[in-house]
Amino acid sequence: MSGLNDAHLTEPLTENVIGQKKPFLGICVGMQILIDTGSEFGEHPGLGWVSGRCDIVNFGQGEAYLLPHVGWNEITRQNGDTLFQDITGTPTFYFVHSYVVTLSEKIEGAAYTSYGTELLVALKKGNIYGVQFHPEKSQKHGLQLLKNFCELPSK
Repeated sequence: MSGLNDAHLTEPLTENVIGQKKPFLGICVGMQILIDTGSEFGEHPGLGWVSGRCDIVNFGQGEAYLLPHVGWNEITRQNGDTLFQDITGTPTFYFVHSYVVTLSEKIEGAAYTSYGTELLVALKKGNIYGVQFHPEKSQKHGLQLLKNFCELPSK
């Protein structure tokens, strides 16, 4: 967020995405900054386009999962969504992260993975999309997801 703020990009970005309803895809940290507040390197405000928090993954006591979470995981979709169009079955995507978004509002589209606990890994709110995984590193499923995003109508 400090990089966006220092470059004076927060306001024009918000005008395009919120004001003009242009499609936006936040990837990894890009998904994390969509929400109200993040806790990496202290408590910091995000863009606030989606209500929620971003915190380090909490496995609970006695869990033996490592952070960062690096590798391939299957995702499950809660709702059908154009971002996942033509991606069938239970697809796998590539992850590198230690933080997870927790929403405080209901959203249209969501996808989850399991890594010691259930993690939200994709969201859609109107024209705003976020994915915690790296589609650019996720082979055919990731390429299809990026293709789907590029083919969304620009309002």
